Amino acid sequence: MTSRPTLKARILIIEDEAMIAFGIEQTLLADGFEIAGIAARLPAALEMIDRGAFDGAILDTNLAGVSAGPAAAALKSSGRPFIIASG
Repeated sequence: MTSRPTLKARILIIEDEAMIAFGIEQTLLADGFEIAGIAARLPAALEMIDRGAFDGAILDTNLAGVSAGPAAAALKSSGRPFIIASG
């Protein structure tokens, strides 16, 4: 029996609260994911989404008082799956 290589999904974290982003990052790493990057502000998030070096994303709805709606629209347009996680 041959083993197949395991591909790890690369997740983009879009979250402005450092401790929450860290917690998400640690949980994902523990579950075998790779972190494609962390964006705390909308311009950085849009840039990372545009680069496309990720498989999926976790998105906060509010980034330092700014709606993350444009990031959600960009993620939707990219065709990559994402979830919205907001407290």
